[in-house]
Amino acid sequence: MIMPWHLTEQNRYMVLAELATFEAQAFVYDGPVSHPPLLRPFSAALRQATMAQLQAPMDPERIIWIASGRHGSLYVLLHAQVDERQEAWVDLLCAVGWAYNRRTQLYEGCGEFVLLGRLLEERGVTCFHMPFPLDAQQAGIQEQWHEHERGTYVHHSG
Repeated sequence: MIMPWHLTEQNRYMVLAELATFEAQAFVYDGPVSHPPLLRPFSAALRQATMAQLQAPMDPERIIWIASGRHGSLYVLLHAQVDERQEAWVDLLCAVGWAYNRRTQLYEGCGEFVLLGRLLEERGVTCFHMPFPLDAQQAGIQEQWHEHERGTYVHHSG
């Protein structure tokens, strides 16, 4: 079973070792994003920058790291930041290629958005932004979140 988990300063070491051999595509990172997203290999430079960022001090109210996979196999690494308006921005998403459905041109994920939604709810955040759309049903968020505009997801109120 694929399981997502929230990375903290206490447990981030679990992913650091796996990052060294992480075979993934970079869907979102500091750089231009297109739709459909261009699948870029998780390069050595991005790997090194990600490892450094993951080892930096974490502000648990503003920074969210999520990994998803099976024991010994990392499938997804996601980083989101919560801004001063209490909106979250996914600014790093690296995943195995099959997490993106080329036929529908929608990202389906590996359970990371279910956990992201729950962590955002706990923080009182009701909106998150992705540079491209998700398949909300496959990503498991259709019950709690809806796409307000392309790539912007708003929590269902009530």
